[in-house]
Parts: sequence; structure tokens; C-alpha cells
Amino acid sequence: MTVLRKIFSKLALVTLGVILGVGVLELGVRVFSPAPPLMYVPDETLGWVHPANSTFEYDGNSGRTVVAFNSKGLRSEEHVYEKMNDTYRILVLGDSYVEAADVSMEHTFASKLEAQLRKAGCRSELINSGVGGYGTDQELLFLRYEGWKYSPDLVLLMFTIDNDVHDNMVKNYCRQTEQGIICQAPDRIGNWRRGVVATKAFLQAHWHTYSFLQEKTARIRQVRLILQWLELSEFKDANEMQQQVPMPLSLFLRDAPTEVTRGWDLTKTIVREVHEEVTGRGIEFAVALIPSNLQLDQGTLRQAAQEFNIPFSTLDRTKPNDIMVEFGQNQGIFTADLLESFLTVQRNGQRVVDGHWNALGHQLVADQMFKLLGVALPRFRQCISDS
Repeated sequence: MTVLRKIFSKLALVTLGVILGVGVLELGVRVFSPAPPLMYVPDETLGWVHPANSTFEYDGNSGRTVVAFNSKGLRSEEHVYEKMNDTYRILVLGDSYVEAADVSMEHTFASKLEAQLRKAGCRSELINSGVGGYGTDQELLFLRYEGWKYSPDLVLLMFTIDNDVHDNMVKNYCRQTEQGIICQAPDRIGNWRRGVVATKAFLQAHWHTYSFLQEKTARIRQVRLILQWLELSEFKDANEMQQQVPMPLSLFLRDAPTEVTRGWDLTKTIVREVHEEVTGRGIEFAVALIPSNLQLDQGTLRQAAQEFNIPFSTLDRTKPNDIMVEFGQNQGIFTADLLESFLTVQRNGQRVVDGHWNALGHQLVADQMFKLLGVALPRFRQCISDS
């Protein structure tokens, strides 16, 4: 009995020490390195989403902005699912460029395009579903599980040259099989996964140390491997892809590595799936290509090539765009290539990118999409001409 009492006493002391240690660590993090509020919460279907009815202050490259999300977790005005008969609705799918945390909501291209349509007499609503870090895979899942509830008249897929191919490869939401493409669905998520999602959401909301450790260990490969094994990470290790050169740079190689070709094959399959699903409902579909920062700054591209000992002559700055435009032509998908319009504005001495688009960049995209969609899409054009 005395031995057991001693063991329990030691265990109690150890437990108390751990609790005190964690408490001191949490206090220190809150005082000296407080975690900024997270604009994302885990989601068992989409990976992560914006918290509904939330507001954040965001320190971006263009300054501090207030970022608010509506009751559906979208950076958009409040929209009910049911659409009025005389309203033309556009659902915009995309990542952080569409989310646009670097600018106020009225300066986002979605808001600007909506304003231009209304000024032209078209009663329109733009549903901005952009979420930072999303690839085309998660955008397809959003369309299936949430987007169709809005009954859109047009689905506009904003494709990010910088990282969409990479994101589609490393997250494994969608994979190709002999039966076709298979994407993650709720009935394939077990109790373990549901528990992980709930635990991560609680820790992110209530424990600053969790966010602090997440940030500090994100680049440690061994930590990532453990998290992947425990299913606590959405990403596969990039080294599994046997990539010496980062994917965003590899996209410009004239002779593409095998993994880049695989990434493009998967990405095209996902885009084709979106296209078939949209047009199968009799709805218009378009893709817009968001230029990579490497494309917009020749010096940065040259520097990146030197860093990885790649002869600059082996790179083709427009190759990713050429691939997507040709794919769009073969599939009957209208594809708006925005690269040249960005280069033209920059040659005129105007700065449109501060990491992500600044307000001028969003205005440029809105202007281009209003013009290009008006030429290419009959119902978009009709909404303007009938007004």
C-alpha cells in the first residue's frame, strides 16, 4: 500500500509539473508571441474553411485590412441560397487571390465585377468562395457540397499558375483510378478523422501554444512525417515527389519532369470534372489564369533559376498558360489568360501586385473579366444587353 501510495504521489507530482509547465508556456506565448486569430477552422470535407460570422484584422503586404466572413463563411455579402428569378449569379471558385485578404472587400475583383455588371443594368450577385490554400481539388468539392445550393448562372474558376498544380498533387483530395477520378467524400471519413478535425478546431480556438508550435515546426520534415502518419496534416511531404526543383519553378521547364507531367494530368482531370459537372447542368463555365509572380518579374525568375542551377534558356515563361489555354480549346472551355494584361500595366509603371494583388490589381482583373466574359459567354452578354 505504501509503495502504491508513493507511485501515485510521484505520478501526481509529474502530472502537476506538466500542467504547470504547459500553463507557463501558454502564458509566455500569449505575452511574448501571441498567435494572431486564425482565419480558418478545420473541416472534415474541405480540409479547412473560414469561420462563419467572423471578423479579423489582417496585416498583409498592402497594409492592414479588416476581413469579414458571412454566415456561410464566405468573404461576400450575405446571400440566401434561393436565387431570385431575375438575378444573374456568378459563383467564383479560387484560393487566396480570390479570398483577397490584402484588400478591403469593396476592392476585391469580385465586388468590382459585380458593381460593373450592376452599373450596366444587369441585376447580379457574385458569390466569392475563395479560401487561402485551396487547390482545384477543394474548389471542386466546395462546388459539390456548397456551391450548387446557390443555383449559379455562371461558375468562374480562377486558376492560380503559381501553385494550383502543386496543391492538387500534395493534398491528395482527388486521385485518378482506372474507374476515373475519385475525390474525398464525407462517407469515407472515419471516426478518427472526425475526432482529429474537432480536436484541431478546439486547440486553434483556445490554445495559443498550438498555433505557435504549428508555425515553428511546419518546415521540419520529421514533424511533418509524424503528422502525416497520424493523419493530422493535409499535405504529403514534398520530398515524396522526388522533386529537386520546386514545383512552381518546374512548371516553366521546357522539358517537364515526370512529376510535373503527373501534376498537370491530375489538374486537367479535375478541371474537366468541374467543366462537365457545370455544363451538364446547362450552366456557363469559364476559367481565368492568375499569373505567377515569377512570370511578372523576369529578374525574380532568373534569380530562382540561378539558385537551382537551371539554365535560363531551358525555361519558358508562358508554358503553364499555353498548356491551360490549349487544354481549354480542346475541351471547349473558355480560358481567359490574364498574363499579358498584367505585363502591359506593369510596363506602364503601375504596380498591381504586392505579393498578392493590390487594389489596382483587383480592378484590372475585374475590368478584364467584364470585357472577356462579355465577348465569350452568351448569357453573360445577354444580361448586359437586355438591361
